[in-house]
Amino acid sequence: MKLKEAAVKTLNELPLLELIQVQEYMQTIKGKSNGNGTSRKECKQAYKKVRSALKGCKGLLSSDIISQREDRV
Repeated sequence: MKLKEAAVKTLNELPLLELIQVQEYMQTIKGKSNGNGTSRKECKQAYKKVRSALKGCKGLLSSDIISQREDRV
């Protein structure tokens, strides 16, 4: 129990910005959130959906993005 008491004491001394970072880190560890309210499972599903959508694309997406950016400059 001393570990929790020491952690609580340290948390009480942190500035608000660092306390928010600790909270986000704890949520990530628990697997409930990645910091923006989205679960890991939802992120994996979204990743698979994007990969599936891009499966038929030829070439490199990164090259297309770079060329589009160069057109704007």
